[in-house]
Amino acid sequence: MIDSMGPMTGIDRREPDLLGSELEVATQFLDYHRATLELKCAGLDDDQLKAKATPPSTLCLLGLIRHLRSTFK
Repeated sequence: MIDSMGPMTGIDRREPDLLGSELEVATQFLDYHRATLELKCAGLDDDQLKAKATPPSTLCLLGLIRHLRSTFK
């Protein structure tokens, strides 16, 4: 199933299929969560992307994107 926001944003966010090999299911979950992050970041400016998730955290959305991108190079 494609997420209801997908057509509005152009982001293909499909629910993972629970049938398949472990690798196929894991890959689908990764794709789903990457698309979720892309939806959450869509339309944000640089300052919003760099804003801390919570006051004591050093994590920002841009840092999370960089981590996801570098994990599978």
